[in-house]
Order: sequence, then structure tokens, then C-alpha cells
Amino acid sequence: MIINIFIYFLTFFYGTINQNLNTSLGTVKIGIILPNTDPNLVYWQGYPNSAAAVTRALEAAREKNTILNKVNFEFVWTMNECVASEAAGELFNLINVQKVQVLFGPPCSNTANVATNIAEYYDIPLYLFGISGLHEITEISTYKVVTSIMPSYSGN
Repeated sequence: MIINIFIYFLTFFYGTINQNLNTSLGTVKIGIILPNTDPNLVYWQGYPNSAAAVTRALEAAREKNTILNKVNFEFVWTMNECVASEAAGELFNLINVQKVQVLFGPPCSNTANVATNIAEYYDIPLYLFGISGLHEITEISTYKVVTSIMPSYSGN
């Protein structure tokens, strides 16, 4: 599932990158926030499974869209155990220090709310996955740079 989702996002970049095939098309720096120590979080959406899915998705996307072979993807991994205050600081670091251009995660609902507001403020695309489906982000007029790839199970 995560592989297919990541292929979708990489395909999105295909149409937005300069199509000069004779030179490198540059680097897309992606920040990814995942849990890594809590066994319950890791089982569903943690680093061990998701990191492998991301790298495999990139391989599959490059096989299907050869232009992606001209794009360098740099991943900056940040571990967060669904603690909102820590996620805010980590997102600030990813955006202002690491200079990422795209964010994936966090996959937890209590940190996703923080991430959506930070992504909107800095105008950086944020792709939420896992159990972070927030009903609130379906309001397109409020969150223009945030996409959730999982449905909201909040009952709203």
C-alpha cells in the first residue's frame, strides 16, 4: 500500500519537473517523520516497514517513469513517537535547517494536526498517511498544501 502511494507522489513530480533529458533535473529533498521505538506505532506505520517501502517505491517509480532517473531524491528521516511538541520542533528543523521541499508524515493523528498547520504556514506540501487521517483536512479552502492518503475514520 505504501509503495503504491509513494509511486503516486513520485509520478506527481514527473509532471512538475523540467523535462530536459540531457542534464540532471536537480534534487528533491523529502523530509519523512516516522515512529521508531514504540512497538504499537512501529507495527502499523513505523520506520522499519515504511523506510523500506519508500525506497522500493522509488525504484518502482523509476522503472515506470524514466525521467525520474534524472532526478536525485534526498531523504531526511526524523523519528517521532507521536509527541506533538517534539514534532513541531522536528518540522521546524526539517523546513528551516534541512531545507526539505516536501514532507511525508507524521502518521499519528495527534501530531498530524500540528504538521498541517506548520506546512500551511511555510507553504510546503505535506502528505499524511497511516492513521493520521484528519477529517479537518478535507476542507480544501483551509489546507491547500496538505493531502491525506488515508480516509478519516473519525465518523464525521
